[in-house]
Amino acid sequence: MSNRPAKTSGPRFGSVLKQERKRLGWSQEEVAHLGRTVGLDWTEDVVSMFETGRRTHVTVDEWFGIAEVLGVPKSRFFPEIRREERAAHRVADLRAAGVTGPILDTEVTATEAERHAARVLMVSTEVIRAKAFQLWSGRRLDQERDRRVASLRAISASERQARRGHVTRELLTELSGVLKEKRK
Repeated sequence: MSNRPAKTSGPRFGSVLKQERKRLGWSQEEVAHLGRTVGLDWTEDVVSMFETGRRTHVTVDEWFGIAEVLGVPKSRFFPEIRREERAAHRVADLRAAGVTGPILDTEVTATEAERHAARVLMVSTEVIRAKAFQLWSGRRLDQERDRRVASLRAISASERQARRGHVTRELLTELSGVLKEKRK
């Protein structure tokens, strides 16, 4: 492992540390002592500094070590990692279901357009991505939207923004049709 900073956690790391410590009924000294058993150079003051937000830089060793001590997943401290892990699992599920193609080998993080479509159509962003890829010759939802809007060259910025909304609704209708066919 590395002793270089993993993240600037702001108050998040300390807040979670305090919640988990209290959940377990441990003192700050007990957490520091248990941290030392996994190689952390922690004292009660270090625990206090994290919990009060006076220290916000977390090393990889600290992050992994304290997660082990508290018996929680590392993603408990950084929810964005949990989202990335879930997305990676969904991609693995899609592959296991036989969905293939370059889209699964590229960016896993959903775009805002994909998240919006997933909420509206009540499916995962991975399903949106896979169906868009199939529907629009390897383009993602936002890429197809931008391609269609770009073809409208001679309009004002406000008209372009309005048209972008219309195009997005058209694309959602197309995706909805494909999803309904799949459900039959």
